[in-house]
Amino acid sequence: MRLALGAPPGTMTRFIVGRGMRYAVVGSGLGLVVTLVLVHRLDTLRFGVSPTDGLTIAAVATLRLAVALVACWLPGRRAARINPIEAIGSD
Repeated sequence: MRLALGAPPGTMTRFIVGRGMRYAVVGSGLGLVVTLVLVHRLDTLRFGVSPTDGLTIAAVATLRLAVALVACWLPGRRAARINPIEAIGSD
């Protein structure tokens, strides 16, 4: 609908990526808090890593956000390429 009303394709992509990344950042933040609160219960799941190893936690969070960025960017790019007339006219 935004494209049909004249929004540039780049704006559409930025909108979709921005919205998806907000959810990813909030989810990563909540996951980090839960991990740090429940770290003593996760002893059986760790192998050779201290409970509060900052480098490992940062690497996992960065990787997770990079995957979320790609997962948001691909559909955003595809949505920006849709012909608005065809999208409105389809059933």
